[in-house]
Amino acid sequence: MECWKEEPLVINRIEPWYSSSNRTKSSVLLQLPRSPSVDEILSQYSAYRQKKDGMVADSLREILSGLQRYFDKALSALLLYKNERDQYEVAIKDGVCPSFVYGAEHLLRLFVKLPEILHHANIENESMIELQQELQDFLRFLHKNQSSFFASFYIN
Repeated sequence: MECWKEEPLVINRIEPWYSSSNRTKSSVLLQLPRSPSVDEILSQYSAYRQKKDGMVADSLREILSGLQRYFDKALSALLLYKNERDQYEVAIKDGVCPSFVYGAEHLLRLFVKLPEILHHANIENESMIELQQELQDFLRFLHKNQSSFFASFYIN
């Protein structure tokens, strides 16, 4: 699956903070809860598509719902770094969904893993093409709104 690895947002936003000489991946965290959260970002995208297209297709609703469900399931298993686990345990309590706590930074980590995940999925070619197009459009939306969606600072 060709997908979005060349998308400028993925290249420029996936963990730029750990490439800085005075920070390491193991020493910084995002402030939680993030605002906007993954849930809010997906809702904003749905509203954007409603305004742009005059409607939100059922297939897009299904894709966004699936993306949120997959994010909630995959966060602890695939998307967290070792140094983020303690913060996760504190942030996700009483059955709170990760998509209500985490934001665009962790959602992009899912996008990095999606091509490999989808490669193993049993999805018809036509559906895969539609899925890929919708996800690429979503990434363009994130890129266009990156100043609103991504943290400009981290905590130690």
